[in-house]
Amino acid sequence: MQHTLFSSVLLFLISIGSSLSAQTTVEKTGDRWSIFVDGEPFEVKGVTFGYDDDVANYPQHFQELKFLGVNSIRTWGTGPNTPELLDAAEKEGIKVMLGIWMRHGRP
Repeated sequence: MQHTLFSSVLLFLISIGSSLSAQTTVEKTGDRWSIFVDGEPFEVKGVTFGYDDDVANYPQHFQELKFLGVNSIRTWGTGPNTPELLDAAEKEGIKVMLGIWMRHGRP
């Protein structure tokens, strides 16, 4: 189930095309690491987002995060609501790093 869902999300992300994607690079200069998004410096002001099942309130959650100065979130994993989460985040200009649940402690 998780593998199929991951594949579906990956295909979804590929299908939305380059117009919604950003070229992200990480560069080291001396002892300092920097992140660039589309060639511009990007300072991560992020939080973990754990409201995967609260789809009805996604617009409010992301508006509040934007108001607080958040520009990126990380999820714990993907699920059936991931496309809606990505849409809501994109409307507020918030970058998303999708986590992949690894079943910690199991072979």
